Amino acid sequence: SIDSGRVGSSNLLCSLAELLGVGVTVLESATALPERLDRIRHADLILIDTPGFSPHPTLASLADGSSVDEDFIHLQLALKSRPEIETQLVLPATFESGALRRHLSHFLSAGPSRLIFSHFDAAGLIGDKLEFAIESGLPLSFVSTGQNIPEDLHDANARELCVEALDHLR
Repeated sequence: SIDSGRVGSSNLLCSLAELLGVGVTVLESATALPERLDRIRHADLILIDTPGFSPHPTLASLADGSSVDEDFIHLQLALKSRPEIETQLVLPATFESGALRRHLSHFLSAGPSRLIFSHFDAAGLIGDKLEFAIESGLPLSFVSTGQNIPEDLHDANARELCVEALDHLR
């Protein structure tokens, strides 16, 4: 995980890893990611937990005169230097279509190949979300409907999602 900025985030992730019987490493920043990936490159599967980034300048970046989040730039460089890494963009399904488009536009520079919707259970009408996913050109891989892992993480099955969208219209 390189999400060391949020209070308690690494504790929660470590607890989850222990329950699942897998290892976890918490890094201070994305600059340490390439070296760590080199050391564990033979693992069957590596999941990288990243902090949430805003497409808007942070107060810190405005204070120092830049408009860019340095951590995001380091993360982009680390991800792009590893073509074997599949990057999935997680967006809240509670966002309106305009906000989803703005976030996608900003985060395309990180090279996502797939899309995940969080908070799908709170999205209301999901037809707009499915339309956005189609227009984005990124396959929708998962939707989450809560915080219980793995119970609330679901494969994005096109048939089931279409049936759910139609049910919301009734």
